[in-house]
Amino acid sequence: MKLFVVSDIHGFYSEFIRDIHNAGFNEEDDNHLLIVLGDLFDRGEESKSIYTYLKDLTDKKRAVVLHGNHEDFLIDFLEGKDCFFNYNYNGFNSTLDSFLLQTRSFEMFCFYCSSEPDMAEEMYGDDIKTITLDSSAVPTEIKFELFQEYARRTILKRNKDLLGWLKSLPFYFETKNYIFTHASIDGTCEDWHNPIKSGYAGQTPWQYLTWDDGYFYRQPVTNTDKTVVVGHFHTDAIRSKNGLPFPDEEDNTILYGDKKIFIDTCTVLTHRVNVLVLEDELI
Repeated sequence: MKLFVVSDIHGFYSEFIRDIHNAGFNEEDDNHLLIVLGDLFDRGEESKSIYTYLKDLTDKKRAVVLHGNHEDFLIDFLEGKDCFFNYNYNGFNSTLDSFLLQTRSFEMFCFYCSSEPDMAEEMYGDDIKTITLDSSAVPTEIKFELFQEYARRTILKRNKDLLGWLKSLPFYFETKNYIFTHASIDGTCEDWHNPIKSGYAGQTPWQYLTWDDGYFYRQPVTNTDKTVVVGHFHTDAIRSKNGLPFPDEEDNTILYGDKKIFIDTCTVLTHRVNVLVLEDELI
């Protein structure tokens, strides 16, 4: 199989499509397989398009999409958790805008509640009456809670397979000579398939491993001879953290280490997606 490996698209659908096609990926070629190492959403403005495209390809067995830490943001939100922090600091606002087919959706929510109560009720439902009576007196936190309820309900109604699809994404994919995962593996436990590293309460070991901070480059891997391919932490930051030379002043090209390959190109800044092209046997 010819493998086309990308990571951390982060809502930049147009750049992603351009770069995989420039690398030669053909959705109709039975010998081509697209592997996406997670972090599909947030920051860019085209998260819904990424979901639609990749859901179709995974249904056709033309792509393997892995679970990254940003997938947990959307899963948590759709299952009812508050998204205030991720909305303000992790680019989750762009994901909601994309799935809601709106621009600055929370700001528009507040505007209609304050200025157009009849239209707000028509757009957002009966529950909006609780804040349209005297919107100026309602704290922003309460408005945001109601906005989240509207956004969650609307996204789930319009995308009935989304939550199930997200929760079905695996944390790794293995071929004869490679291991693909979002950020790192537990390289010193008895069996890397069953990591024992742990982080925050409620996090599984694999969820913890999606948050590697760039030090996986120099961490030992003693439990596999396969090459590990990861994204998550852009490659110029890995070079900086590990004292590596920079081919260019700001270099986010693919970084090859000892049995490790790092491919995150920091698409939000570079507006391009690294595409690693490999040939290997599936298992």
